[in-house]
Amino acid sequence: MNVLGELRYVSPGEYAAFVTPKSEELRVKDKPLGYAEHRKAFSLEGKYGKALLKWPVVLKIDDTLFVHAGISPKYARMSISMLNDQAKEELSGLVSNGMLMDPDGPLWYRGMASGPEPELDGILKAFGVKRIVIGHTPTKGEVMSRFDGRIILADVGLSAAYNGSLTCLVIEKGEVFALSQGKRVELGR
Repeated sequence: MNVLGELRYVSPGEYAAFVTPKSEELRVKDKPLGYAEHRKAFSLEGKYGKALLKWPVVLKIDDTLFVHAGISPKYARMSISMLNDQAKEELSGLVSNGMLMDPDGPLWYRGMASGPEPELDGILKAFGVKRIVIGHTPTKGEVMSRFDGRIILADVGLSAAYNGSLTCLVIEKGEVFALSQGKRVELGR
């Protein structure tokens, strides 16, 4: 969102983190201090913009697919490389009004976290995975599984705005579990 200039979730504290001794002279009229530096950092030439262009939107490691929010049926027929290429094109400004801001896109789709998922088996098969790990929809401080462990909800609300839960997902030698406050927690089915 920052690269695309969609700034509705940027807090005053986030802009403040970009303030430098030169902020007053760089200040954009009617914008907070740090705004100009924030925009530069998230531009395609900036530190964060360049990095985000390199990172995938969808990542497959062994038999697990990782995606920010989920794969909706609308995008399930696209390959991992197609999804990642589309994201890069959109971030580069080559495509507008595409999947990155689409409510059914991989950065926003909440169906895997909260709704029925009648096409899940087909989606897993299409990507050649046993499970999909998603974030975006915070849980109540715990890693949770749905659909017999085929969907793992990993957004535990780490931010203090939610609850600051120190919990993480672990996938090790084919085992899937959570660590919460340093203790192993088996995932429910």
